[in-house]
Amino acid sequence: KATFASEPSYWTIDFGAANDPISGAYAISGVPYTPFRSGGAGDEIHRSGAPAAIDSVWSDNSGRGMIGLRWRADSASGDPDSAVWGGTANRGVTYCFEWTQINASYEDDNARANVLDKSLRWLIGRDHPDVVLTTLAGGGTIVSSPAMVRWNETAPGGVGARRIEWSTDGGGSWNPIASNAGPSPFAWDLAGVPNAATVRVRVTVVDAGSPPLAGTDASDSDFTIAIPGNDGRGPCVIAGSAVVSPDPVPRPGPAAIRASISDSLRGGSAVSAAEWSLAPETPPGAGIPMSGPFGSVTIAASDTIDSELLAPPLDTIWIRGRDAAGAWGEPHPLAVHLRGDFAGVASAPAVFRLHPNAPNPFNPITTVSFDLTDAAPTRLLVYDVSGRAVRTLVDAPLGPGAHRATWDGRDARGREAGSGVYLLLLESGARRATRKMVLLR
Repeated sequence: KATFASEPSYWTIDFGAANDPISGAYAISGVPYTPFRSGGAGDEIHRSGAPAAIDSVWSDNSGRGMIGLRWRADSASGDPDSAVWGGTANRGVTYCFEWTQINASYEDDNARANVLDKSLRWLIGRDHPDVVLTTLAGGGTIVSSPAMVRWNETAPGGVGARRIEWSTDGGGSWNPIASNAGPSPFAWDLAGVPNAATVRVRVTVVDAGSPPLAGTDASDSDFTIAIPGNDGRGPCVIAGSAVVSPDPVPRPGPAAIRASISDSLRGGSAVSAAEWSLAPETPPGAGIPMSGPFGSVTIAASDTIDSELLAPPLDTIWIRGRDAAGAWGEPHPLAVHLRGDFAGVASAPAVFRLHPNAPNPFNPITTVSFDLTDAAPTRLLVYDVSGRAVRTLVDAPLGPGAHRATWDGRDARGREAGSGVYLLLLESGARRATRKMVLLR
């Protein structure tokens, strides 16, 4: 569609063509251009005699020669039943200069981005839809249903469909709300939607063109759903609140355990009871009762335990709460380190070993057992398959013996981890061992 004309050694401005859909905004004042080097600015070209409508798009300030063009074939080509753009006329854009050198002194330049955007629009034949979420963009708490989802949209190709989705893992995965919603606003019925503190919403508008183009916008940050009575799950132990005192616990001797238990994100009911046990599989209601000022949405529960019940040098206590509706929450692990003379309590294992976690797959809690042959600084960590550290389960000097730790399916910030494969890494001294485990929610 073009033939070579000349090669100016240098120019500093790209001028657009009047009324051109790509470069028209730069027809009078142009846009600054910086060649990579003298003699390497670009090429001036002539239109060829091809069977196509050819329009000049850009010229330089050296000889005002043409340095860019766009063209559209005179006739359609291809089969509309076998290709996306089949049965339409071919289009092309030719720039005989470096697009990246437009306003090259600016790393993130609006003019450069605008030229590329308009070039793509002309090649495709239309612009994609644009969507801007105006409610539920992030922050705040929803305490009643329905929640109104509002957005602004433009769809030059007409609207073919609108999808609305929600996420509880920061946008890692999405659940459908409506697959063919009407125009904004949309009333999101939250009946049966579990309360959560890490909720986001996404709106996607698909146009009616061929091929269909889409635009989307999602919440910039998390918001909270906390509707009283909207969740059948029991209360949860607030992450980081479960503690034992003294720490480590002398054996023999008593120890105090404390934990904050809340139903604020599980339906907003009052917490009516709490208990602890030595095994996560202990049936709800069969544990040792804890005391506390029950009757509020969030309470502090406590109890005193006999350390002789615990297996040295590290054991786990499981704490859970019950709401006023009778629903028990999942057991929350509290690792308890013990100190004292453990001679004769248990012999050291002969082999360093990381046992398979149990249960596996699990939801949401699993127990990890491992054997140490020597005393050493020890770490037990959870990674996702991309190698990102998710949670540290153990980070302390441990003695020889059999040890246990638990993972409640949450990351270091207390957020629920998504379903998938995770890696366990055990490090003790110079020794390492790994295992795979599967979380299925």
